[in-house]
Amino acid sequence: MKPTLLLLCALAPSIAVAESAPDFEATLLDGERVHLESFRGQVVLIEFWATWCGPCREQLPKLAALENAIEDLVVLAVNVDKRRERVELFAERVRLPQRVLLDPEARVADRYAIQGMPWAVLVAADGTIVWQGNRAGETYERVREAVRRQQESE
Repeated sequence: MKPTLLLLCALAPSIAVAESAPDFEATLLDGERVHLESFRGQVVLIEFWATWCGPCREQLPKLAALENAIEDLVVLAVNVDKRRERVELFAERVRLPQRVLLDPEARVADRYAIQGMPWAVLVAADGTIVWQGNRAGETYERVREAVRRQQESE
């Protein structure tokens, strides 16, 4: 009798649009601890990135400009680099105004089951996920739409 090979695939738990965004705690570059829940009532764009990711490096300054242009938007730039120094140098060189959170063990990234980088998750003011993806142009349109809806509901 031949032995049978049983292959089990463990898939990362996924999050879906219309679900509540999982809360997390992470550290900002300045050392302050931040919870996603503290931004409830605001539209939040969580952008997962790394300094070694070319598309990330291109997109981050655009997200900074978007955050400056849209009053009711908060951008949380979650970085997964292992070395804090790289993140600090990059943030200083590019002058990133958004909140840069450190996730060197990728705990937040794993919790959100990101599917590549950059990866964006858009969270409505009520804490539900309204969109996720990695296409820059679509990210901007989805952000504008979410903020418009939030302003109309106030």
